[in-house]
Amino acid sequence: MKANGISVISDVEYNDVNKSVKEMNLSTHYLESEMVFASNKEMKFESTSSLKVAVSTGSGTLTAAIKQQYPNFEMITYSTIEECFEAVSGGDADMLIQNRYVVETLLNKPKFSNFQVMGVHGIQNAENNRYKYSFEDIMYAYWKPFLLVAVLVAIVMILMLRNQVLKKQQNNLLEEKNLQLEDAVQLAEKANTAKSQFLAQMSHEIRTPMNAIIGITTIAKNDINHPDKIRDFLTKIESSSRLLLSIINDVLDMSAIEGGKLKIDNAEFNFKKQLSNITNIFYQQAKQKDIDFHVHMQGVTEEVIIGDELRVNQIMMNLLSNAVKFTPTGGRIDFSIIQASASLDKVQLRIIVKDSGCGMSEEMMGRLFKPFEQESASTARKHGGSGLGLSIAKRLVDMMGGSIQCDSTLNVGTSFTVDIPFGKCNQEFNTDVSMFKDIRALVVDDDDDAGAYCAELLDRLGVRHDFANSGDKALEMLGDAEDQDDQYKLCLVDWKMPDMDGLEVTQNIRQIFGEDTIVIIVSAYDLNEVEAKGKAGIANHEKKIDIDTAASGNYDFSGKHVLVAEDVALNMEVAITLLKMVGIEVTCAEDGKQAVDAYESAENGWTYCQAYRSRCAI
Repeated sequence: MKANGISVISDVEYNDVNKSVKEMNLSTHYLESEMVFASNKEMKFESTSSLKVAVSTGSGTLTAAIKQQYPNFEMITYSTIEECFEAVSGGDADMLIQNRYVVETLLNKPKFSNFQVMGVHGIQNAENNRYKYSFEDIMYAYWKPFLLVAVLVAIVMILMLRNQVLKKQQNNLLEEKNLQLEDAVQLAEKANTAKSQFLAQMSHEIRTPMNAIIGITTIAKNDINHPDKIRDFLTKIESSSRLLLSIINDVLDMSAIEGGKLKIDNAEFNFKKQLSNITNIFYQQAKQKDIDFHVHMQGVTEEVIIGDELRVNQIMMNLLSNAVKFTPTGGRIDFSIIQASASLDKVQLRIIVKDSGCGMSEEMMGRLFKPFEQESASTARKHGGSGLGLSIAKRLVDMMGGSIQCDSTLNVGTSFTVDIPFGKCNQEFNTDVSMFKDIRALVVDDDDDAGAYCAELLDRLGVRHDFANSGDKALEMLGDAEDQDDQYKLCLVDWKMPDMDGLEVTQNIRQIFGEDTIVIIVSAYDLNEVEAKGKAGIANHEKKIDIDTAASGNYDFSGKHVLVAEDVALNMEVAITLLKMVGIEVTCAEDGKQAVDAYESAENGWTYCQAYRSRCAI
């Protein structure tokens, strides 16, 4: 205005300070409004107190007028009137000063609702506009209801989402259940089909030996005056009966396994004797089919082990019988026993049965260990069997903590590998080895593993020994020993060797070195073929390694007493006859009570007692 840049200044307070300015003329006011103080309701206004007063920027003459009237007040300037309100709310100022219409407008804000208004000497009141609420003001005033509504909305949304998730889970579960039901229906259908096939197959398998038994028995009745024929008939009846019994045993074993009633025994048994007995049985079967049967032992140091002898025997019998069954004439079977590992209390044995038979297809390999499975219907007709053997063997191996694997190629052959852990007996050998210190032995065998095994047995006895892998090499070493004046006093000669077998080696030893050297023909097989020549003096002894005395058929149980408990008269008769044939005295009981009474009332005690059921007796 002083520079004549503007003519009129609006918004000038009508006060004594402005009226006293010489260069300024005040017009008649166009808006009447009272100047007021605003403060929190808790504050008590006293004009003589030292108070802090907040004013907005641009109120210079107002500040001067207040200082003139209230010199004890401290004036604090803020950019806007709303900042003045914030300063009073926050305690930075005691009160603010402004026109009433401005103050009352802002007092409509919810956050300033606790303010009070006090008059100041000045201009008269004038009508002012009401403050218009903003969204922020509404939220400030009603935040609790808004929060409650928001929480309720959130809960509703969560429940809706949860409901959707549950529905989806229920749908997925329903789909899964439907799939399971479909699978169950398919499994049930397969099970029914398998049972039907099993019943059809078993009815045929059971009927075949039964027909043979009944038919041959009928024929035998008409030839009772011909002992030779009767003996042949009885042999055939026995063979058919054993086949029938094996089928029934498989069915019963599978039923016991499926029902969880079959238990694994844990007792000491002579593993080597068991191997010898099995080898003797299957060597004869292989020989009848003109199959080359070989046994290999590698690193086996534990003769007596802890396990289930019956079930181990069952596994090996099954694998070897399959090998003989499916290997054609002129084929080969290798039966290997390997001591894979040993610790202080455990020994791991590996049993391998390998044949050059018909092999299996990949499709059959996928269902090999399932019950009632065979390659085809023609296989069942040609070879017989229940289709349960391998399934039972697999279950038994699993129950003993072992494993079984199969490698097979169609029209090439099959190999089964079984690993089973056993407990060790840690048996001690108390043999006085000093008695053998002057013996020098020669082991003659074309199988290095068999030679090493035999050498280990001789080491235990303290016998000096050497090894020759052929007959020619053995004769050469015998001659060298003669020249060194350190003759071999014992020769252990393998029966089956290429070029020169055990009999030829023995004959040459007798011809060249005379009768002083003891020659023992060693084999895991049956030596009936060479028995006559052995007795004639070709060899000093024909020995079946580790074959139990009972395996040779020389049973003699004289002085033993057996209690037979059997409720079927025919089975009782069979059991009594068989036991008396080997010199056993028999006491009979028709039921369990009679058996217990007989046992307890025995006057002189029992030398040997065993309760027999019909299955055991047979």
